[in-house]
Amino acid sequence: MSSKKLSYDTHHLCFSRRQWNKGYVKSIRNYWYFIVLIPKNTLHAKIHQEIDSIPVPKECSAKRAYEAVRALDKHGAFDINDPIEDRLDLLAKLFDADDPRTADALRKQASIIHGFKKAPH
Repeated sequence: MSSKKLSYDTHHLCFSRRQWNKGYVKSIRNYWYFIVLIPKNTLHAKIHQEIDSIPVPKECSAKRAYEAVRALDKHGAFDINDPIEDRLDLLAKLFDADDPRTADALRKQASIIHGFKKAPH
């Protein structure tokens, strides 16, 4: 019987690092709530195969989103065990009005993750 060890990677929900690299977008990318541990060779690979990058929102939108995230965190709205899809949904809602391309890509990522969780492994 072979023992297959699953390896995990740290995944930033807002990617790529090259694009999400300054100002409030970088602060959102690096916020603890939007960095998750996921299976490396399956889910992580699938996300990056299907999505090249999440479109970067305007800086003013990112600032508003970041301030909202900080306020929610300060009031205990986040838990380390929150599902990844919930985290992505929050970000998508924050960007819906001003940056729909960003919101759509975040929802697509949530859909990939949801599909992965539902599939037999």
